[in-house]
Amino acid sequence: MGPWCAYFASWVSARAGTPLGDAGQGFARVDDVWSWASRTGRTLKRSDVPRPGDLILWDEHMGVVEKVGPRGELTVVEGNSSDAVSRRNYGPDAGGAWDSCGLARVSRRGRRRPAGWRRRSGPAGESAARRAGAQHRPDRGSGWTGAQ
Repeated sequence: MGPWCAYFASWVSARAGTPLGDAGQGFARVDDVWSWASRTGRTLKRSDVPRPGDLILWDEHMGVVEKVGPRGELTVVEGNSSDAVSRRNYGPDAGGAWDSCGLARVSRRGRRRPAGWRRRSGPAGESAARRAGAQHRPDRGSGWTGAQ
């Protein structure tokens, strides 16, 4: 199976009501997400404070910021992290994202957390987003467009 982190972030963003892409089509590749974010003025500067729902992008991988800690540490939900949906923690350096690509703000409205990202009861205390992400395989016919 090929990479699907951009598919996952596109799917999560669409479910949150902030679809990625000019027509909300989502993306298959990280560099296409970064190009779109750069072209539409959504990239963040190092001085900007990340918020839940922001995208974090590295050269070949991406995720969605779930939580920002008091010292700038990030909790990120990533698709295709060891071929699964995973929650990862990074320090204020955003896991080196600032040195490869960076962060992008999908929503231009105020603070917005993706729907279903609150912890809810479920198997082993998983969040609704993780349960949904684990069941959804965007690389297998979900209708997202883009080159693989």
